[in-house]
Amino acid sequence: MLTIQLMQVEDLAAVQTVQQHAYPQALWEETTIFAHKRQLSPETSLVAKDGLQVVAYVLSHPWLWADIPILNRINPPITANTNTLYIHDLAVDPAYQGLGLAQQLTHYLLAYAQQQAYAALALVAVQGALRYWQRYGFVVDNLLNQQLKAACLAYGEDTVYMYKKI
Repeated sequence: MLTIQLMQVEDLAAVQTVQQHAYPQALWEETTIFAHKRQLSPETSLVAKDGLQVVAYVLSHPWLWADIPILNRINPPITANTNTLYIHDLAVDPAYQGLGLAQQLTHYLLAYAQQQAYAALALVAVQGALRYWQRYGFVVDNLLNQQLKAACLAYGEDTVYMYKKI
């Protein structure tokens, strides 16, 4: 039975396993980084489980508009002017893709951001995920993307900064 729940500390090793199944090694982050991001916003860090097995996750946290957290580094918490919910990572184990788990996690974040009166959600789309995020109303600001191009490249080629205003 598939369930969605808040990510717990004991889920972090399994989250890292899902990450390693979903991404190339250049995008892997250490468990300590996941723990830090989860701690920044436990209410927007979720896992999908098949029984006890973590099969998908999302990590998101408050962040500054038009800024990108550095990959695989503990970034300082942002406490002032955090009008953006940044979706740092959403991954589904390839064996569980096509079951609507990413959609459920995305819907949760969209509802949460609206409920908490965030001005926008933002993310860096990787591995051709641009079309996925466009389905939810995320757009690329080409002018802004030029300013953030170097930061995006840390996440790999063919990446773009995207946002959705609430």
